[in-house]
Amino acid sequence: DNFENVSEAAGGERFQLLLPVDEPNQFELLDSGVANLAIGTNGDDVFTFAADGVWGTYHVAQWNGDAEDSVSLAGFNRFHNAVSGNGGYDLLQLPSGDNGLLYSDLLSPAAASADATARLEGISEIAGNSGRDVIDLTDEYGGYAGDLLLKGGTGNDCLWAGKGADILVGGAGNDDLRGGQGDDIYLFDENWGSDTVLDDGGTLVFDNTLRGRLAFSATNGGTRITDGTNSIELSWTATAPEAIYADVGELVKLRRDTIKGFLA
Repeated sequence: DNFENVSEAAGGERFQLLLPVDEPNQFELLDSGVANLAIGTNGDDVFTFAADGVWGTYHVAQWNGDAEDSVSLAGFNRFHNAVSGNGGYDLLQLPSGDNGLLYSDLLSPAAASADATARLEGISEIAGNSGRDVIDLTDEYGGYAGDLLLKGGTGNDCLWAGKGADILVGGAGNDDLRGGQGDDIYLFDENWGSDTVLDDGGTLVFDNTLRGRLAFSATNGGTRITDGTNSIELSWTATAPEAIYADVGELVKLRRDTIKGFLA
């Protein structure tokens, strides 16, 4: 079934739409002027966000709630929605442009989520777009608990995961990648840019075309990996034999658990 241009009645604050529970559905959350709560089905759902506004000059994303470790959100797309995946493999797609998505957002208008402080739950994958994406899934308690596949796109992105065993794909551009807690995986294709990876450790997967081209060198407590003008600054010690090689271009088209199974 298709539903288009569904809106609330005059004076209303919420509506409920019942959909087939075991079938994939598409949820397009437009700029409605209100904070929407979208609850998915037992099937595989796609939630497509549209901006509800932009972040102001002094708004920042804070790593684990630390004001001393932050990045500016000024002028980035802002979202008032809350999403609950509710089972299945659920994808959250961000719009084009620069996006600032926060797991714990106490500043934007509130939507009645299952968790009063969280904007997201039950999501399997979050995909950025062609602009700069700041996806902050942390808070002072460790952040988002589920396992996620995070894709940044082609811009200079910040992908900050939470408690789960996550897969991070910065894509092209100069990216800030942080896996948080859990056993995380980082995927790098050719021409990945100049990236920083902050973690206690993790699995590094490079495209097959990079085999024999990477240079590993020790830094102060970490590792620098280079291929021509491309570089990675790791916060842990890694060596060349630890790297895994695969067809990254094909891997990133797969689902989270399929990627993990392939690399197991």
